[in-house]
Amino acid sequence: EKQHKRSARIMMHMVSAINRDHLSQLGFGYGFTTQVGCRTCHHGQDRPLTVAQRLWNAIESGGVQAGLAEYHQLREHTFGRGVFDFGEGSLNALGYRLLLADRLADAIAVFELNVQVNPEKFNPYDSLAEAYMKAGKRDKAVVSYRRSLDLNPHNLNAVEMLKGLGALE
Repeated sequence: EKQHKRSARIMMHMVSAINRDHLSQLGFGYGFTTQVGCRTCHHGQDRPLTVAQRLWNAIESGGVQAGLAEYHQLREHTFGRGVFDFGEGSLNALGYRLLLADRLADAIAVFELNVQVNPEKFNPYDSLAEAYMKAGKRDKAVVSYRRSLDLNPHNLNAVEMLKGLGALE
């Protein structure tokens, strides 16, 4: 047996079990049969990778600029087709993985991209500010926390961080 055929068989059994043992019990078919299939996870890809995983692989093999280029290419060719989740959470997950690995410049680049493509969301600014703080860029952190707070006045993290930075009374 070849590994890829073994993997395919396992996934086919998994899909069957989900449909038979789980979805059939939920009852939200609304008159239709609710089922998952290969496309549910794979979306036409050989391997069902998320945006964050694809970018991580590109960064590992070619650096952060390769990862950012991969993001732009994926977004240009697949946006709106349900292949990838281009929401703010995808880039945030990658940014925090880089931040936790002490790859500050790479994390900042990813968080900056997230702010660029999600300028109306407060959380990317909050995450970018955290990375700036960890990198010792206080002034930039203050600007990002303030923008996050402008977008979401209920962002208690931004309030506390700005107080801690002496930038909020």
